[in-house]
Amino acid sequence: MREIDDYLDALAQIQLVFREFCEQQGKVSEADTRVKVIDRILKEVLGWSEETIKRESHVNSGFIDYTLSIRNRPYLAVEAKREGITFTLPQGITQKTMKISGTLGTDASIRDAINQVRSYCDDGGIRYALATNGYTWIVFRAIREDMPWRDGRAHIFPSLEYIAEHFVEFWNLLSYTSVNAGSLDEEFGTSQRASRNLHRVTNRLFNADLPLERNRLHAQLEPLIRAFFDNIADQDYVNILESCYIHAKSIEIGASDLNCIITDSIPKFLIDQGTEPIQQTANKAGRFGSALSRAASSDRGELFLVLGGIGSGKTTFLKRYQRTVGRELLQDRTVWFHVDFLKAPLDAKDLEEFVWREILDQFRNRYQHTELEVRQNIKKVFEKDIRAIRETGLRGLHESSNQFEKALSPYLEQWQQNLSVYVPGLLSLCKPRRDLAVVIFVDNVDQLSPGYQAQIFLLAQRVTRIVH
Repeated sequence: MREIDDYLDALAQIQLVFREFCEQQGKVSEADTRVKVIDRILKEVLGWSEETIKRESHVNSGFIDYTLSIRNRPYLAVEAKREGITFTLPQGITQKTMKISGTLGTDASIRDAINQVRSYCDDGGIRYALATNGYTWIVFRAIREDMPWRDGRAHIFPSLEYIAEHFVEFWNLLSYTSVNAGSLDEEFGTSQRASRNLHRVTNRLFNADLPLERNRLHAQLEPLIRAFFDNIADQDYVNILESCYIHAKSIEIGASDLNCIITDSIPKFLIDQGTEPIQQTANKAGRFGSALSRAASSDRGELFLVLGGIGSGKTTFLKRYQRTVGRELLQDRTVWFHVDFLKAPLDAKDLEEFVWREILDQFRNRYQHTELEVRQNIKKVFEKDIRAIRETGLRGLHESSNQFEKALSPYLEQWQQNLSVYVPGLLSLCKPRRDLAVVIFVDNVDQLSPGYQAQIFLLAQRVTRIVH
C-alpha cells in the first residue's frame, strides 16, 4: 500500500520529466499536456483509478476532457488546456481561494476555461469542476442551489511548485480518497444564510376579514389572475403546461438532494402488487407512457391506477400527457376521453350514467369527423334487439324497405337512451372499423370519500371489461 510520501515523490518525478520534455519540444500540445501531466497526476498522485476516469464524455455543449466518478456517479469535470495557454494570476498570490466573478475572471484564458467546463457540468449534471493547463489547477462548484455559481469561490493551486509545497492541502481536496469522503462538499458546501422572518400581509391589515367588493380594475386584472393563479392543468395554453416541467441536469441535482431529505416511498403492500414509480423526462411520461402505448395495440382491456397524495400533480401529469408528450399517440391511435369526478353526482348509483354521458358528449364534440355515430352503426350496436322485434313490432315489413326503417326509428331512439348499453356498443366499433383503441382518463377521484372512491374503482373495472 502506497504512503502519502510516495504520491509526493510521484509529483516531483512528473514535474521533472515534463520540464525536460518542454525544453526539448518547445511548443507542447493539449494532448501532450494531458498525457504527460494531467493523466499522471490524476492517477499517480491523486489516486484516481482508470475505472473512475472517463475521457471525452459527450454533452450538448461539447466533450468533457475528463469526467471523474464517485460510486458510478459523475462528480468532477476536468477541462484541460495545453501547456502554452497561460493562466495569469495576481503576482504574489497568497490566498488559496478567489471569487469566480472577481479578479480571477479578468484573465481571458481562465475565464474561458471556467465558462467552458461549467457549461459541460450544467449539461452533464456534474456538480464540481476543475480547469487546468497542467501547471495551475482551479477547482470550483459549478452547480449551486444557494447562490449564483459565479458568486462562489474557486480553490486555486497556482503552480506545480505550489502544489508540492502545499501537497497535503492538494491531496486532501482532490484525491480520490478525499473526494469520496466528501472533501469537495465540505470545501464548497452550501453557505449558511440568516433565517428569514416570515410576515403575513393579513396581520398588518385593518379589518383583514372584511369582505372586499370587486372594483373597477377587476375586469382588467381578472385575465392575468386566471392565467397565473388558476389550476395550470385546466388552462388551454400548452406552453404554460410545458413550462411547469423543467428537465435541466442542474435542476435534477437539486431534486436529487431534496430526495435525500424528503421522499415519497411506495408502501410495501403496493410494491408487492406491482406498483412502479413514474420517472418523467422532457419528452416522455416514463413507464406510464410505455404501458399506455403497449395497451393501445392490445385487444385486452387494461386498467391503470395512478397513485399519489392530494396535490402531488396527478391531474397536471395527465393533462401534460394528453396535450404534449402523449398527444401523437392519442391523436393517431385512439379515441380518448377525460372524465373529471369533481363534477360527479352525489349519489353513487348515478355514477355509471354520469360516466357514459360525459364520454358521449365528448365523443360528439371531438370525433364527429369519424362518422361513427351514424344510423348503420347504431343499428349494429342494437343488432340483437332488432332481431328480437322482427317478429313483433316489425313483423311483415321487408328489412330493406322505407317502412321498415321508419318503424325501426322509434325503437332506436328509445334504446339510445340507455347509455350503459349504447355508449359501450358505439365505442366497441372503434377497434374493428377504425383500428382505434379507446382510452378513458378518470380524474380527481381522490377528492372524494373512500367509499365513493371504491365505487368508482369498481366502475372503472367494469368499463375496462366491456369496452376493452
